[in-house]
Amino acid sequence: MVGANSRGVLVGYYLTASGAERAFTDRGGHFTPVDAPGAGRRPGQGTIAVDINDSGVVAGYYTGRHGKYGFVLRRGRFTIVRYPPGSRSTWASGVADNGTIAVMSSGLASITENVAGVWDGYSASKVALNMLVRGFASRHSRRKRAVILMAPGWVRTDMGGPEADLDIHESVPRVVDIVTSQIGRPGLRFLDYTGRTVAW
Repeated sequence: MVGANSRGVLVGYYLTASGAERAFTDRGGHFTPVDAPGAGRRPGQGTIAVDINDSGVVAGYYTGRHGKYGFVLRRGRFTIVRYPPGSRSTWASGVADNGTIAVMSSGLASITENVAGVWDGYSASKVALNMLVRGFASRHSRRKRAVILMAPGWVRTDMGGPEADLDIHESVPRVVDIVTSQIGRPGLRFLDYTGRTVAW
């Protein structure tokens, strides 16, 4: 046994006869195996569940032919975590019911404030991202999570260019401070790097 939630549901793993790891959930003595897609069945391979939250979401990792990757299992559906792209080892090790989810948006995603009509494709992609996050937040509104859409400002990067307003060292610490300040404040907010609420 590796993890448990406040409802008494346990998660863990065991070794099979072949030496592979196999994850399980234990709900009051009812064992259910958890096998991530792509998990191998050889010694040193398989699926390990490391945590479960009160909503029954399981986090863990699996090892297969192509590497070790994290997973999140929710209502029977696996989401595989492979970050950064091309990596051969990513682990998911926890699921917080009252954590903070921060998603990098942009001030250009504000339909109200983006009156200049610049970078239309980029703006539209960020508007779509905001809508997806808003839908996620609505579906999970009973959770105690803070969900933050963050506009980091116009930053001097390869994409932002040399004319941008902010250096990376000016933007990033402020973004971190704002995200950190939202811990324990449930709900969806669209904020910029100064903490100002950005209009939808």
